[in-house]
Parts: sequence; structure tokens; C-alpha cells
Amino acid sequence: MERPVFEAEITYDKDTIPEMDGVVTDTFHLWYRVLWYIAAIVMILFGLLYGIEKPVSMVLFCIGSLLLAITRKIPSRVGALILHTMRGKELTMGYQFFRNHMVCTIGNQETRYDYTDFIHIVESGNYLYLFVTKSTACMIDALTVHPQPERFKDFIKEKTGKSWSFPMRREHYNLLVILGNLLHQKIKA
Repeated sequence: MERPVFEAEITYDKDTIPEMDGVVTDTFHLWYRVLWYIAAIVMILFGLLYGIEKPVSMVLFCIGSLLLAITRKIPSRVGALILHTMRGKELTMGYQFFRNHMVCTIGNQETRYDYTDFIHIVESGNYLYLFVTKSTACMIDALTVHPQPERFKDFIKEKTGKSWSFPMRREHYNLLVILGNLLHQKIKA
């Protein structure tokens, strides 16, 4: 019987599910975030342009600022449904990476994927994502990869023929940095 080249796992819980949902959204459904950011920026600008001392302007400014701050934390419908379905329970998934395929295991259920099945590979913090579709990924806790975790990313890159990418996050939006600086200057004045 063939031995795995690498093994890893992930525990899906109230913290990892929103993380995964955020990466899926930031990777393939960025328009969702962009719409929230645009709405927030429009509210902030209206609040500032019509005078922050007016009650309506203050409310718009506050709501826009709140939206800007929490947009990353707002789950998609799928993420919210998964969290609701799990009801605080944890689910651990094990991964075994062989030379030509990988196997995902939950309890005694196994799913096999050929490396050519993956359409995209993403790295975000301590997690690695192997996307099978635009809404389905194998989330891997990089800290659990063994043996030789330092070789794992190169192994996956070679086997999938894909390059590692990073999800677009709020800190990557230069427009938001610029707007934040403008708001800071306006409030100081």
C-alpha cells in the first residue's frame, strides 16, 4: 500500500468556517465585498460632504464607518448557513497527499481528488486552500502538515501546475487607504 508523502488536517469550527468563507469570497466573489465597500464609502462621503455636525450626516458617517470596519466579518449566505447547520460543533478533516492524488477523510468517509482537479491554490495566514470549484475548497492548517512542511507548498505547486496566490483583502485596496487618510485629515481640521 502506498504511503502518503504528506499528511495534514483542519478542524472546522466557529473560527475556521468564517475564515474559509472570507477567503472564498475574497478570491472568487470579490464583487460582494466591493459592493459593501462602495456602500460604506458613499455613506461616509455623504456624511462628510453635507457637514458632520448635522444629525443625518453624522448617522450616515457612522453607519458607513461601521460597514467599512465589519465588511470582512460579514459572512456570505453559504458561510452563515454552514455556521448555523454546525451549531457550534467541530468537524475534523484529515488529508493524505500521495504522489498522484490526495484523500480527504472525515470519520470513515473518504473523498479522493487528483491534483488536476484543483482550479486554484491560495495561501492565507496559517491556512492553505485547494479549490475544487469556485465555492468548494480543501482548507488545510499549514501548521499540521508533516513531514517536512517547508516542502509542502512546492509539492502542491508542482502537482497541480498552479501558482500560489493570496486572497484580495481590505489592506490591499489602495483606495481605502487613501480615503482613510483623507478622513483622518478632515476630522483633524
